[in-house]
Amino acid sequence: MNDAVRREPTAWLWLALPLLLYLMHYPAAMLLDYAVYNRWFVSELGVTEEGTVVFVAIALVLAALTARGFLRLGDKRLALWFGLLALGCLYFGGEEASWGQHWFGWVTPETWQGFNEQSETNLHNTNSGIGGLLDQLPRNLLTLGALIAGGILPLWRRARGRALDPAGRWYWLLPTHVCVPAGLLAGLATVPEKLQEALWGEPIPLDPQLGEVKELMLGVFLFLYALSAWRRLRATAQKTAG
Repeated sequence: MNDAVRREPTAWLWLALPLLLYLMHYPAAMLLDYAVYNRWFVSELGVTEEGTVVFVAIALVLAALTARGFLRLGDKRLALWFGLLALGCLYFGGEEASWGQHWFGWVTPETWQGFNEQSETNLHNTNSGIGGLLDQLPRNLLTLGALIAGGILPLWRRARGRALDPAGRWYWLLPTHVCVPAGLLAGLATVPEKLQEALWGEPIPLDPQLGEVKELMLGVFLFLYALSAWRRLRATAQKTAG
C-alpha cells in the first residue's frame, strides 16, 4: 500500500459514513410520520442539525491541532490557513447552534428579534442584506469548494495520474481522495429537489429537507478534510522524528 494512502482515514469512514448519513434521510422520510421525521432528524435538536454541529466541532479541533503542528514546524502560511479553517468552523458550528441557544433555551432579546427572521441569536438569519453575506455567500463558497476541490479535482488527478507532491504546499492545502464522497454529496445534495421542482413544479413528495442534509454533508466534508491533514501531518512528524 502507498505510504501516503496508509496515512489517510479508513474507507469505512470517508466512503461509507457520508453515503450512509445522506441516504438514510430518504427511507426515514418515507417510513416515518412527517412530524416524527421532522422532530428526530431535521429540527434544531434533530440528528441532522446536531450531527452537523458535532462534525464541525471535531473539524475545528483537528484544524487547530494541525495549525499548531505547522507552527511548530515553522510553516507560518500553512499554520495560518488551518487557523483560519478553525475559525471558519467556529463560525459555522456556532451559527448552526445559534451559539448554544438550541441547547440551553435562552430567550432571544427583543432587540435581536426585530432583525432576525427566526428570532434566534445568530447572524445568518438577519433580515438585512448583511444576512445574505453572512449566510448564502460563505455557504455557497464552501459548497463550491467542496464540490470542485473536494469532489472533482481528486478524481481528475487520479484519472491523469497526477499525485500531489508531499514536499509542496498543495499536498496540504488541497483535499485528497477521502473528501470525494462528502464533497460530491455536499455540492449535489439538493439537485434531486431542484430537478423535481423544475420538472414538476413541486417539492419532492418525501420532503427530506435536503437543505439541512446539505449542511450535514458540508460538516462531514470539513471533518474529513481536517482529519486527513492532521493524520498526514502527524505521520510526517513521527517519521521525521524517527
